[in-house]
Amino acid sequence: MSAIDFSFDFEREPNPKSDCAKISMSGKFLPYKYYGAEQGIPEYGFKED
Repeated sequence: MSAIDFSFDFEREPNPKSDCAKISMSGKFLPYKYYGAEQGIPEYGFKED
């Protein structure tokens, strides 16, 4: 996600036990290509078929 056209919303929600917060973030999706993990590093990211 990018900060291009980014918005952040914070909303307080009442709760009988205690107040809660609702956080919403919206931004531009930036696609990326997965190139594989190096040895000893876990695999993360999107893998194209």
